[in-house]
Amino acid sequence: MLFTDNDLAKYEAVATTAHKYEHYAYTNEPTPVVGLPKKTSGGVQPVYNRLSRLIWNPFIIFTKNKSTLKVEQFFKDKSIKLKDRTEQLCRLVAEHGITPDTLMQYAEKAKDTDKATCIESLEYATKTNPGIMTHTALSMVIDSLTATAPRVKWESARVVGNCIHLFPNRVEAAVKNLLDNSEHEGTVVRWSTAFALAQILAMNTSLNSRLVPAIEAIIMLEEKNSIAKIYATALEKITPKKKATL
Repeated sequence: MLFTDNDLAKYEAVATTAHKYEHYAYTNEPTPVVGLPKKTSGGVQPVYNRLSRLIWNPFIIFTKNKSTLKVEQFFKDKSIKLKDRTEQLCRLVAEHGITPDTLMQYAEKAKDTDKATCIESLEYATKTNPGIMTHTALSMVIDSLTATAPRVKWESARVVGNCIHLFPNRVEAAVKNLLDNSEHEGTVVRWSTAFALAQILAMNTSLNSRLVPAIEAIIMLEEKNSIAKIYATALEKITPKKKATL
């Protein structure tokens, strides 16, 4: 939640005005919303900053209780370049302008390109702050490992690798889908899968008794030395006396 109840009580007029508009044009310099108090010392300044910082994004709708992102409108808006979408979504997730749950709920029904962009934004956000991930969103990401689109597979694997250590009860489901992807024809899919499985190995759960021999078999079949090395390094960390053969 971007604004406290106290903020919204003080500046309800600002929120009401902003709620009338679904689109704000991007500006490099903060532009005050109509009705926003002028910059002054004291309590107004923080709220001014918090509002104006979000003017760059045209899809924040302020309500009395919270701000809501209309993800569907985000992807329909042609003014946003494709290469900028991930960055903008990542920023919104990182700043709590949109929750991982909301993003993944949209992603589940979206076309593959948009779904991959949603998951990629979570990948960037969880790389620095894995704690923002929720159990529900991670479960959806784990399910996305079974998607047909390679990009959806590899972005999902990276999200899993970033935050699975916070959700030990989701490890088994993740491992099942990741192992299926370990033989995928796409190099990026296999690399991302190796990254995620290496993170799971490092958790040293009881599942390792089955995972270790599975990964040893993967190493023998993996044609890319760079991917095999990810697995071998992970194995060496949990069994220092055992050297995996590349």
